[in-house]
Amino acid sequence: MADWNELFNREEFIATQPHPVIYPFMETLPEGSIVYDLGCGAGRHIPVLQEKGFRVIASDISMNGLSLSRRHDGETLSSLFCASMDSIPIANCSMDGVLSVNVINHGTWDIIQNTMDEVHRILTPGGKFTFLVIATDDLRFGSGMEIEPRTYIPQNGSEAGIPHHFFNEDDVKLVAEGWEQSEWQLVKRYRTSKDKVFAKIPDGWGEVLPYVVHYAVELHK
Repeated sequence: MADWNELFNREEFIATQPHPVIYPFMETLPEGSIVYDLGCGAGRHIPVLQEKGFRVIASDISMNGLSLSRRHDGETLSSLFCASMDSIPIANCSMDGVLSVNVINHGTWDIIQNTMDEVHRILTPGGKFTFLVIATDDLRFGSGMEIEPRTYIPQNGSEAGIPHHFFNEDDVKLVAEGWEQSEWQLVKRYRTSKDKVFAKIPDGWGEVLPYVVHYAVELHK
């Protein structure tokens, strides 16, 4: 079974390019904002946030991921630490923005709800939370052992043993409850032969079907 430390030892698994969702996230945050990258992985979003003049705090559950993230140490990287997403050692109302890409869906529903509560707690009033989670439209939905509704543990492959919760729109509405503003949309990613991680998708799926489908969600406290 894989774990996050093992996965961050494998070059083909390490994402290096920032996800496009980061750009609308940054648009309305003023320069100097304190931003938390929840589940920073190898740190692909840290330099982009730094370049915009944000003070960056980042965490991940993987020590190997954090070791890679330390390449981006700089004056605007205030803190880098290991933590579980549902128990964040950050003071109440201290973050102006929180970004989390392909992280929150790696847990059971209870863990996801606890994570949402933690993010709400650490955000300042009016603070923004942007996150990306896999959707039930994703072609991987239903693969593995189902441990609760829409939560599966793959039995083989690079992420074997790691929970994957696939969000439907009702799930998104549930996690958005209690926030002042919310909006979301489906984001589809298509298979390409140049994709380091997903290029090995069975040929029968071809180039025309979206393989990875996410909900991109923006919430305001």
